[in-house]
Amino acid sequence: MRTAHMRQTRVLTRLRKCMGDIRFHPEMYSPHSYAHFFRNEYTICMRDLLVDPSYMSQFGNKSLIPGRAFCFLLNKYRRPIIMPNPRRTAEHDGDGHPDKFCDQIADRILDEALALCGDNFDARRRTRIAIECLAKDNFLMVTGETKWSKQIRAELDVIELAREVWQRIGYSNNPEEMTVVDHIRAQSPHIAHGGGSGTDHDPAGDQGVMVGYATNETAEFLPK
Repeated sequence: MRTAHMRQTRVLTRLRKCMGDIRFHPEMYSPHSYAHFFRNEYTICMRDLLVDPSYMSQFGNKSLIPGRAFCFLLNKYRRPIIMPNPRRTAEHDGDGHPDKFCDQIADRILDEALALCGDNFDARRRTRIAIECLAKDNFLMVTGETKWSKQIRAELDVIELAREVWQRIGYSNNPEEMTVVDHIRAQSPHIAHGGGSGTDHDPAGDQGVMVGYATNETAEFLPK
C-alpha cells in the first residue's frame, strides 16, 4: 500500500509539472488511482482522482463528473492527452430476438415486392420500400413508406408474410395467434419526386450510403 501511494505521489508530481494550472485536492486521491506511462503519454484511471470543484465552477458546467471534467480541462488547455482507461462493450442479438424478427419481416416484404416485379428491371429500379416494424409479444405493427406499382400493392399480403416469418422462426405453430397491423402508406409525392439514385444530378434518399467531400468550388466548400 505504501509503495502504491509513493508511486501515485510521483505521478501527481509529474502531472503538476505538466499542468501547473490544474489544482488537486491532496486529500482526495488514494492508491486506487494509478497511471501507466508509455511513449511519453499518460493513461489515468480517474476513479478516485478528483479535480478541485472550485476550479471547475469557473467553466459554468457543474454537471461534469470529475473524470470528464479533468479531460475537459486538458482539452481546453491543450495539455498532453490523459483519458480514463476505455471500457468497450458490444451487443449481440441472438436467434429469436424481436429486433431480428422485425428485420426478417422487412426483408421478406422487400423480397416479395421485387419478386412480383419479375424480370422487369425498370419496375425494380422504380420500386422504393422503407419498412419499420414494432413487435411485442404476439402483436406486430408494420409501417413505413413505399413507392411501388398498384399491382404489387394489390398482390402483396403483408399480414400473411409476417405470419409466415413468425411460424418459420418457431414462435408458434399457429400463425393466427399473432395480431398484425398493416400501416404501410404510399410515399409522399414531394419525397418521391426528390429522391433519386444519388448520382451527380439526382438527389439522394436516406436509405443508402452516400459519400461526399469538401471542394474549393465555393466559399462554403460545397459543390456548385
